[in-house]
Amino acid sequence: YGADRGRIRIVSPGVDASVFAPRPRAEARARLHLSNDRLLLFVGRLQPFKGPDVAIRALARAVARAPELTRDVVLGVVGGPTGYAQSKDEVARLMALAARSGVGDRVVFFPPQPHQRLADFYSAAEALLVPSRSESFGLVALEAQACGTPVIAASAGGLRYVVRDGETGFLVLGHDPDRYADRILELLADPVLAARLSRGAVVHAGRFSWDTTAREIREVYRELLRRKAG
Repeated sequence: YGADRGRIRIVSPGVDASVFAPRPRAEARARLHLSNDRLLLFVGRLQPFKGPDVAIRALARAVARAPELTRDVVLGVVGGPTGYAQSKDEVARLMALAARSGVGDRVVFFPPQPHQRLADFYSAAEALLVPSRSESFGLVALEAQACGTPVIAASAGGLRYVVRDGETGFLVLGHDPDRYADRILELLADPVLAARLSRGAVVHAGRFSWDTTAREIREVYRELLRRKAG
């Protein structure tokens, strides 16, 4: 846009650690009345640019490639369409995609959730999938990591900053469902890896507090005042 880089400061949103923090998985699942199946999670608006179709196709590829490893794996889709006319039939379209892909009985849709219940969903999940085609920041990825949930995300926009590849989850180039399936299977097959990513996710997310955000904004204003005084 031709903006002067010297006059731009980037201040990240924070995450409320009093809500988004690790919770025992069994307790979170019980509060949500979930089955004992292992849960992969997608959270966000049900619009094409968020990539829910990629998440469904990735599940289908993972199931086809490793039926034994994934026999108890389901995908929870938490979110709803927006007011845009083109998204009103998005849930029906995604349900049809799941059925055509052979995973219609493994994809469960949930409406948007309040923060407390959303934290339970994150804590109940093996991983959060964020296959966005465009993402300015990726707050859901940060919330999930604060709950100790590894994230498998597109290497796009702010997600490259929010997710640390190999430390808190995985960044995937492009939107090929097979690449996401690779990472899903890697995580499901290796509990030691999953535990390491979970620990790293909590530490990384702890750097994004609202107190830090407030301090950084305050410093921007102080810098402006110094420039004006000078």
